[in-house]
Formats: sequence, C-alpha cells, structure tokens
Amino acid sequence: MSEDSITIFLSRLKEQSFGRCSDTYRWLRKHHEPLNAAFNKNQPAWRVVAEILTEAGIVGARGQKLSAKPLRRMWLRVCRDIEDDKRFAATGISTRKHYPSQASSCPQPKAAALSSSPPAIPSRTLQAIETHPIQSSTPN
Repeated sequence: MSEDSITIFLSRLKEQSFGRCSDTYRWLRKHHEPLNAAFNKNQPAWRVVAEILTEAGIVGARGQKLSAKPLRRMWLRVCRDIEDDKRFAATGISTRKHYPSQASSCPQPKAAALSSSPPAIPSRTLQAIETHPIQSSTPN
C-alpha cells in the first residue's frame, strides 16, 4: 500500500470505529459532550429526542424509526462506556466484561496457579456432644 492509500484506509477506519455498534450509538458517542450538557440541564423527553433524531436521518440498527425506550438505554450505555474508557485511561484497568469469545487464544496462567505448594487446608476437630436425659414433668 502506498502512503496515500494507508492514510485513506486509516481515516475510513476511524470513521467506522465501533463497527459492531449501530449508527445511532456512534452518533450519540460522537456528540456525547454537548448532549450530556443539555440533558443535565433539562431532563430529556426521550420520545421527542427519538422523533428529532429520526427526522435528522438517524435510524435504528435495522433502519427502523427510533423509539424512546431503546434510545434511552443506548444513551445510558454510551455514558457508561465513556466513563469506562476514562477510567481505563486513568488506571490502565478495564472494567468491561470480557466474554469467552473475546478471550485470548493463549490465556496466561493466574499467579495462584503458579504456586509450587498446595494451599493449606484448615484442620477441623470433632467435639464430643454432651447428652442429658430428658425428664418429663407429667406423672405416669
């Protein structure tokens, strides 16, 4: 590849980031800061937000009209993902769930598995139970 084609490839790749996410998710993520500021000032009416975004040409994952409840859930997921990204950037530790399909094909052994001696088993002792005869208070 030439330098120009690599540059074009990288710019298209950047535009298509979050490839498994819908256009709505990408749009909400791209405009998160101004939307977050507006939503913090005034609680959004999600039905109205969905109508406005649909009129602007933003549609659901399958090309359907946006609706309020899924749009609100998607907004909350965008906010959570951005917070996770900020936390990861600050600490280097991801809080996202990793499913088996996303796991490395060569997983590293855990430190506990590398230990040469087996873990100690706590000892248990049996204690004798004292028994007392039951005395009846009723006459025979």
